Amino acid sequence: MVRAVAGLQMLERRGIESTLYMGVARDKQGQMIAHAWLRSGAYYVSGDDAMQGFVVVEKFAKVLQAE
Repeated sequence: MVRAVAGLQMLERRGIESTLYMGVARDKQGQMIAHAWLRSGAYYVSGDDAMQGFVVVEKFAKVLQAE
């Protein structure tokens, strides 16, 4: 989560649009776990290595406004 939010802010400062995804799943013991990952266009910036099996529960998009 920390890396995804930090990446979101870094991309925003550079004028690059991105989307932060938050997902949940259950581990082998049945406990709920959470994961966040960041995507910019077709590229995953952070967290894509562990996103499989997580159900997206929220998305936050940073869309730049045209001046």
